[in-house]
Amino acid sequence: MDLGLSGRVAVITGASRGIGLATARLLAAEGATLVLCARDASRLKEAAAGLERSGAAVVPVPGDVLDPELPGRLTQAAGGDGRVDVLVNNAGGDSGYLGFEKLADADWEATYRLNVVAPVRLIRSVLPGMRRRRWGASSTSRPTPPGCQNRSACPTPRRPW
Repeated sequence: MDLGLSGRVAVITGASRGIGLATARLLAAEGATLVLCARDASRLKEAAAGLERSGAAVVPVPGDVLDPELPGRLTQAAGGDGRVDVLVNNAGGDSGYLGFEKLADADWEATYRLNVVAPVRLIRSVLPGMRRRRWGASSTSRPTPPGCQNRSACPTPRRPW
């Protein structure tokens, strides 16, 4: 399949494993240059090395999406000229599921910052370049329900009424 990504630059967060790494493999197979981001620097380095062995052009950028400076570092790693063509906001999660009424305000706020504020910050950093070039795509992964490590293994919540 040719998605027209040869020579394009893709930034992927949460890229050291799971869906993020699988997405990186698919985009690399399409010829995209990859800027990968994850918190675990050693796991990210290992993922980048594996992709490079398969012929991909990879720039690993260790970092946390909650860091307000990260978007600038990612765009610099992509060339610094606003040259991000694809943004995959894959990092996300929750504060652990304790039950709706037991989650503290701080837990809700932390989850909101991770799943809403951080992706919006990244989108804002790449959108001007996409608009200038009249080309670009952004995707934000839907977070797994709180307390579930694997969406397919999570039962539908039972209502208490």
